[in-house]
Amino acid sequence: MDIDRLNNSFGTSDLSPRNLSAKEKEILFTILPENKPGYKNFRERIEQFFVIGNGRFGETNFVLGAKEDEPDFSLPSAPVFAVGGIQYESAERYILIHEEQENKIEFDISLSIKDENFSVNKVINKWTYSDWIPGMNDPKDESPVREVKIDDKYLVLVVSSNQKRIWIFESETGVNHLIPVTNFYNEAINVLHIRDPKTALNSNLIFENPSLFSDENLRKAFFNYNKSWKKINLDYSHFSVKSESKNSRFFPKLFKRG
Repeated sequence: MDIDRLNNSFGTSDLSPRNLSAKEKEILFTILPENKPGYKNFRERIEQFFVIGNGRFGETNFVLGAKEDEPDFSLPSAPVFAVGGIQYESAERYILIHEEQENKIEFDISLSIKDENFSVNKVINKWTYSDWIPGMNDPKDESPVREVKIDDKYLVLVVSSNQKRIWIFESETGVNHLIPVTNFYNEAINVLHIRDPKTALNSNLIFENPSLFSDENLRKAFFNYNKSWKKINLDYSHFSVKSESKNSRFFPKLFKRG
C-alpha cells in the first residue's frame, strides 16, 4: 500500500473528479522527458485531463479523463506507454503510465518500502525507459542491451536480457514503445517455424540465448508483430526482409538433443 496515499502527502482528496496534485504531476513527468516530442505531447494530454477515479488495481491506480467522464471497466487496460522508478533512502517508487485509450489515461504510482524509517526527501536515483536512445545501456541497471536496426534512420529494436524487456525506439518522436515479451516471442518462433512446445512456450530463450535469434529473425518478427498489434505506422513497401534465415534451418534440431 502506498504510504503517500495513507498520509495524504500528495495533498489530494479521494473525491473525483479532481486536478492532479503538483506532486503527482511531478512524479508522472519524471518518466515523460520533455526533450522528446512524443513524450512532450503526452504531457500536454495529461495537463488537459482530471483524475476521474481509481482504476481496477487498487488505491495507487488512477484514471485520467474529461471532467464529466468516468472510468470504463468494460475495456482491458491499454498497453503500457512509459515506466520508471525513483529510488529514495530505504524506499523506491514505481511509476507506470498506459497509452491513451478512449480519451482516458490510466496510471499507477506505488511505493515499495524497505525500512519503516524511509525518507522521500532525498532522491538517490531515477530511471525510465523513456530516456533511452541508441548507444545507451539499460536505463534501470546499466546492463548491455542488444540493438537491431529496423532501418538505417528511423527505428531500432532493443532487447534487454538482464531486465527481460523489449522495446522499439522511434527516432522521429523519441518514444520507446514497450513491447509485451510473450506476443513478440510468438512472432519470433513463427518466423523460425518452431513447433516444439518446450521451445515455443519458453519466452525466456530470447534473453537467455539471444544469439539463436539473428537480427534478420528479430526484424521479421517485429514486422509481423506490428501488423497484428500496430505499435508504429509503417509503410512495409519500404522494407525487404527474407522470410527465413540460415539459422532457422538448424535451430529446431538444436532443441531436439537430449
